[in-house]
Amino acid sequence: MLTRDVEILDTHPNKLLLDKHREYIAAYSKNKDGYEQTMVEYLRMSGIYWCLTAMDLMNDLDGLGKQRILFLHLNLTPNLLP
Repeated sequence: MLTRDVEILDTHPNKLLLDKHREYIAAYSKNKDGYEQTMVEYLRMSGIYWCLTAMDLMNDLDGLGKQRILFLHLNLTPNLLP
C-alpha cells in the first residue's frame, strides 16, 4: 500500500515560484545569527556553493552579492591562503 506523506491539492501552486526561491536563498545567506546558521556552521561552505548554484540556475547570480560571498569564502577557508 502506497502512503503519501504530503497531499498536493489543486489550490496549491502548480509552477515553480522562482521569485520566492530567490528571496528565500538571499535572506538565508544574510541571516548569520539565526538558529539554523548556528547549528550548521560546519556546513556553511557547502551552503555557499549550493546557494550560488541555485541562483545561477535561476539566472540571478548577482542576487547574493559578490563581495559578501568573497568575504565568507576567505573567512571560512583561511588555511587555503598562502
